[in-house]
Amino acid sequence: MCSSDQSVNLNVTMKFGGINVLFSNKPNIVCSVVFQHAANASELQANYSTSNGGQTLNIDLHAETGSLNLTLGKDYEYGGDFDLKIGAVMMEAGQYANISRMAFSIKYFGGVILVIGSGAAFDQLDAKINNGGMQLTVNAENLKRAGEINADISVGGFAATVDVDTDNIGVSLNSTVDIGGLTVTHSDFHGSVSARDCSVRTTGYDSASKKLDVKAAVGLGGGTLQKSVASQSFGVNP
Repeated sequence: MCSSDQSVNLNVTMKFGGINVLFSNKPNIVCSVVFQHAANASELQANYSTSNGGQTLNIDLHAETGSLNLTLGKDYEYGGDFDLKIGAVMMEAGQYANISRMAFSIKYFGGVILVIGSGAAFDQLDAKINNGGMQLTVNAENLKRAGEINADISVGGFAATVDVDTDNIGVSLNSTVDIGGLTVTHSDFHGSVSARDCSVRTTGYDSASKKLDVKAAVGLGGGTLQKSVASQSFGVNP
């Protein structure tokens, strides 16, 4: 069991399926795992080790096909890599989330759904998607610290909905689309917008106590920034 000042590093890989990540306020949770797999699929493989004099717990989770639900605790700082060949990753980061850096990779087809709520604490969240998309929802009155989100999508789309207290949180979006188009229809954001490039910030960005900086690069496809956006599905059910 980790003490409260220790960190947890997650290495999660899956060929086909879905990964759901939640944060809980229940005490003594490091990583609760629930795995559902299809018939003839391999079982989940898990390995644990410690490093840095016992200050970091490394957790490796590997599966062929299935649905993996991870519940993480409020007393530890988490980082790691999540790799899928086909499927989707969904993470809800709210008041119990404490993240250094997490990276999500979709090799062939799928997407990332990321929800940022009030009280979240993270330094960096990265998504690299070959074919599919990312849906980002930021619905927060405050954040515990400044953070950044980076999305790199070869073919597909990036959709963002942002509803924040602009006095407490300043949000910036810098996005490009090589072939396709960008749409910004959010009255809280101001800046430069063209058909394939935007650099916008919320009102009061410079004086806001916490900053959230978002960068999104799309090769072929599109990007949107709105006050609210319809839910999209990028994943595949095993």
